[in-house]
Amino acid sequence: MGNKISLVILLAFGFSTLGDGIATSVDNGTTEPRRSVINPNCPTAKDMDTLRACLEKPSAVTAAPPPAFVKVDRSVLPDSHMVGDFKAFKASLESQLKSCSKAPNTSMSMRIKVAGKVENRLIFRKDWCVRTNSELMNIVKSVNADKSLSDEAKLKKVMNQAKDKFDWYKSDCRDPTGKGETQITGFHNPIIEGHSQRGGEFQTPLYGLPKDFVRVDVTDKNTGKPIKSACQQEQTPEGDLICPYPSRAEILDKHLAAGKELYYVKDPLDATLAQVEGSVTIKDENGHLKNLDYAGKNYQPNAMPMKIVRCMCGSEADYPTGITGIKKYFKEHKDLAEDLLRLNKSFVFFEPSEHGATGGSGQVLTKDHSLAGDTRYYPYGLLTIYNQHVQGGPAEEGIAHIQDEGGAIKGCHVDRFVGNGGEGSEADKRSGSMNDPGSVFFALPKDMWKTGAWKKSVGI
Repeated sequence: MGNKISLVILLAFGFSTLGDGIATSVDNGTTEPRRSVINPNCPTAKDMDTLRACLEKPSAVTAAPPPAFVKVDRSVLPDSHMVGDFKAFKASLESQLKSCSKAPNTSMSMRIKVAGKVENRLIFRKDWCVRTNSELMNIVKSVNADKSLSDEAKLKKVMNQAKDKFDWYKSDCRDPTGKGETQITGFHNPIIEGHSQRGGEFQTPLYGLPKDFVRVDVTDKNTGKPIKSACQQEQTPEGDLICPYPSRAEILDKHLAAGKELYYVKDPLDATLAQVEGSVTIKDENGHLKNLDYAGKNYQPNAMPMKIVRCMCGSEADYPTGITGIKKYFKEHKDLAEDLLRLNKSFVFFEPSEHGATGGSGQVLTKDHSLAGDTRYYPYGLLTIYNQHVQGGPAEEGIAHIQDEGGAIKGCHVDRFVGNGGEGSEADKRSGSMNDPGSVFFALPKDMWKTGAWKKSVGI
């Protein structure tokens, strides 16, 4: 590009994996004053080196200590406007319980606050996943047998009995609004047009896993625990591994995923939004709907939308917000889309699926009953109740399982699955605007700590 460098600013919105943005420029090292097209309050853009230095700094969420969880009384649990669907939740629970029962009885250390003191207690899958969901299924079956109840009344009764049946815990995170201790955003499964062959407007591919992509477990240098990663296997007799897998720019420039094109979409923004959500439904040239699910990622640093805007714009009050604005901008400035993609080193690959959107747990996601969480603290299959203080509306209460995770979902932050839909749909609007304070409570059997097994725990 010579001395002229295009810069990208990303906009903040609910997401699971990646981010979006807009651009300005620096010529010969001199920054020209230029206001953001979407938000006139956004300050002058910085040069690329300054932006990169800011992005490399640990975020407040990443640097914050892990949350501890405290047991709460039944009276503390929410009783607000209920969301969800009984039949959909019953089906989701049945699938979740099967998954819990098949998986090995692994354990994880959880920080539990008792009498003001934090103890690292070991919890087992057979308790948080199998026992809890088995007991919940008994409740669901009993309630479902009452034919006099509507589905709405059944769901409400299930939630009330679950509140009585289990011990409930919530995090000790702090929220300056005083309305909750957890950030709740939304994500959805977008429906976009795509063709199986490149041509006309359809030039940007969605890729499957490259042939040299290898999943590995590596040791976290900070905790000493195994974490997921991905490497590139060299095409040599030795077959050496290069870890992590190359960045977005390298994948595109070196054509590492050539031959693995699944569908072609109209512009790079469509591909980016699919990667943001982690799954996508393609409406193909014959009008058929084809599901693509998350297959893997390169485990490179993820340039989070809010962090890039913070680095570029400073004060949170000046953040550009809303996915509607960014879509409008990129429709008017399609030449900037490639810069958007290259700013983020992270890259997501897809695979065809016979089901709808599937979370990292392998479970098909269910509207209002599936959450993405930080699985260091909220393991897959964990039963939760969330209470979300929706901006401009009544608080919403839902019962859900942790069934997904995401690069942006760290610490005291969960992402609520709000369904499937194309541009302008209710799911599209909600996922683009949802960013509310709230509380997330999770369930454990009442006699969890009587066995003393937790005393074998190690710290996290």
